[in-house]
Amino acid sequence: MSFSSNKDIPALPDAFVRRIREQFPEEHAAFTSALDQSPRPSIRLNPHKWERIRHRPDPPGEPVPWSLNGRFLSERPSFTLDPLFHAGSYYVQEASSMFLEWVLAGPQRPQKTILDACAAPGGKTTLLAALFPDALVVANEVIRSRIPPLLENSIKWGTGNIVVTQNDPDRFSRLPGFFDLILTDAPCSGEGLFRKDPPARSEWTPENARHCSLRQRSILTGLWPALRPGGLLIYTTCTFNPEENERNVAWLLEQTGGECVRLDAGPIQEVTHGPVTGYAFYPHRTKGEGFFLSVIRKPGDMTRLAGENISDESFGSVSHLPYDALGPESRHKPDPGRRSGHSRGKKGSGSSLHGRSPSGRSPSGRSHSGGPELTAPDPSTLSQTDDWFTGDPFEWYQIGERLFR
Repeated sequence: MSFSSNKDIPALPDAFVRRIREQFPEEHAAFTSALDQSPRPSIRLNPHKWERIRHRPDPPGEPVPWSLNGRFLSERPSFTLDPLFHAGSYYVQEASSMFLEWVLAGPQRPQKTILDACAAPGGKTTLLAALFPDALVVANEVIRSRIPPLLENSIKWGTGNIVVTQNDPDRFSRLPGFFDLILTDAPCSGEGLFRKDPPARSEWTPENARHCSLRQRSILTGLWPALRPGGLLIYTTCTFNPEENERNVAWLLEQTGGECVRLDAGPIQEVTHGPVTGYAFYPHRTKGEGFFLSVIRKPGDMTRLAGENISDESFGSVSHLPYDALGPESRHKPDPGRRSGHSRGKKGSGSSLHGRSPSGRSPSGRSHSGGPELTAPDPSTLSQTDDWFTGDPFEWYQIGERLFR
């Protein structure tokens, strides 16, 4: 039995500790000890809004080394009491996932059509929208209950180039070669969030991790045909499990003929295994939480879509299961918004806009099947916004309308 040094949080699962000892024979003690330390809160500034704040303060905290707009905070404030949070001037995002900005700031630009396949609650979607303001960013989320926060965060971010959809990933195979870039932040066993969300430790099992690996292959199978030849697929998880990370990337390369793109990763650990190249955040080496990323390029001289060659038998009957058929454990992505009533989901913020509850209902209880309603702010809010921003203060409320026309 393993015990946490902090009596207030559950112990790490024994099977997890045994695997970490095998993965990191020289560092396992430092690794597991780091998971009992307090996480560092972080935010990502909205460059399109922060620079327009009148009498704006200096950016808080200290820079995130791999993100131009990321900031580590010394403590976690009450974000829901900050008007700038509700105005979309920044997004509460785990620092490790901001590494996507480092990855995409290189020679791969520009991208015109982008799919964030597992998008809620919108952290990576808003990052993509800010990096590529002239691109179409399709933010897809299959689970209906996660659509309202994704819509809300897309509206608050204010770039106007985000379209939100609700589809199983394999539906995008009907758009062959459409996207220049596909981001797959795959539902995973959530080991990388053991420090940030300690209750996740009690939900983890080796069997669930295996189910996650199979489901991730199914998602990749459905998405690959929608990527244009020569396009990039970015595969990410928040787990340390090689079965969900390197081995799934190796499987995809074998099935499709794709190749990994090697990056100048700066301070981030490069992970190589045969033809696989990935980048990993480990709790005892970086300030961020656990995160894995690999960039796969689709062959550019293909005569037919590589996705057609992927065999369902190569990863079992799970390939045609609904996205959530394996239960909530297989979709584990802890969400800071869970205190507000959100189900445990991906990393990101979970506030309510204009009185909307996280369940997608208005205070009156009326169900909303579409996006959040854009209602005029009261005079005091309008006056306060006018004091913060230059230009028309109502602009920040109107900009999201383009998403739903």
